[in-house]
Amino acid sequence: MFKILACKNGKIFLMSLFVIFLSFQISYVFAKQNEYVVQTNKIAVHSAPSELDIENARDYFRKAKAKLRSKEYRSAVTYFTKAIELDPKYTLAYHDRGYAKYELGDHVGAIEDYTKTIELDPNYAFAYGNRCHSKYLLDDYRGAIEDCTKAIELDPMFVHAYNNRARAKRESGDNAGAIEDCTKAIELNPNYVHAYNNRGFAKANIGDKEGALRDYNKTLELDPEYEAAYNNRGNIKLRRKEYNEAIEDYNKALAINPKYDLAYHNRGLAKRGLKNYQGAIQDFTKATELNPKYAKAYYNRGYTRYKAEDYQTSISDFTKAIEVKPKYSDAYYRRGQAKYKLGDFQGAIEDYNKTLELNPNDSGVYKRIEEAKTALVAPKNTDIIYSEVQELNFKDVEAHFD
Repeated sequence: MFKILACKNGKIFLMSLFVIFLSFQISYVFAKQNEYVVQTNKIAVHSAPSELDIENARDYFRKAKAKLRSKEYRSAVTYFTKAIELDPKYTLAYHDRGYAKYELGDHVGAIEDYTKTIELDPNYAFAYGNRCHSKYLLDDYRGAIEDCTKAIELDPMFVHAYNNRARAKRESGDNAGAIEDCTKAIELNPNYVHAYNNRGFAKANIGDKEGALRDYNKTLELDPEYEAAYNNRGNIKLRRKEYNEAIEDYNKALAINPKYDLAYHNRGLAKRGLKNYQGAIQDFTKATELNPKYAKAYYNRGYTRYKAEDYQTSISDFTKAIEVKPKYSDAYYRRGQAKYKLGDFQGAIEDYNKTLELNPNDSGVYKRIEEAKTALVAPKNTDIIYSEVQELNFKDVEAHFD
């Protein structure tokens, strides 16, 4: 009896253990299910922000906009980022963070934010327009044209998109297209100074100097403090060899903006045209101080020193221009000339050959190579006379497109 009871009690005990185990398993599974549900809820909260998150995101956005207005762009990026963390689909926060990055010179980051803006709102014309501008600054002219074209499709009255597309077209060599876009921008806004300046730039490129002058004059009529228009108008006068008149325009540009490296460079070209070599060298030097990567300024200072028969120093300038711009064929050519003048005929031949490597269509270089080879074989005949290229190479003139 006892054994039976013990057996029964054992069964009861085992059953109790089984029930407890089963209860534990059920509880465990339920707990795991609850954990999964909680995690799922957390994911849902992340993708669908709460009202409090949205309210806080808007608060960060307002702070970011205030930083934008005060030009504190890094702080603006920080606040926009906080807003996006709370509300990952905050379209305006992505767009305006892109603008802050643009102001900081982070054009790649700006493009990423504008692209995200477009993903969230494919009809956001300003995002296309601003991405166009950033692509332009990264030399992606085709991409810039595509974006501005899309912006115009979405908003045919988007004046800045026409102007920005004109810039990209001009850099792509489509000056006629640039003129057409600038003209459209002017039709939409007759007081749009940037469009007049840019149309003048494109007209100058196709040889319409009178049309360019009219546009630059109109720009200055609308905005007498527009330094780029003075610089560009000075370039027209420079091409006409009206050197003193050109210098007057460059002086006006520099009075408005004393750190305008292009105006110093171009004034140097005008002074060189007047054979004021020392004054030209000073202007080119100032341009390189303001912009240490200004290859043309080093090149033109070197050529001015070459004209002043300071051949050794000119070689240093041409070399610096090549360091900044390794494929600068004109700098190799001029350095070759300076080496020839100093009797370094082998060095001259090497530079002439490099010129041909970079610019195979420069047929005049073959003659220079033959002259140097002749001098190398018969060094007593070093006074070989050869014609210089034109005093002012118009592609050295620097215009400003806004």
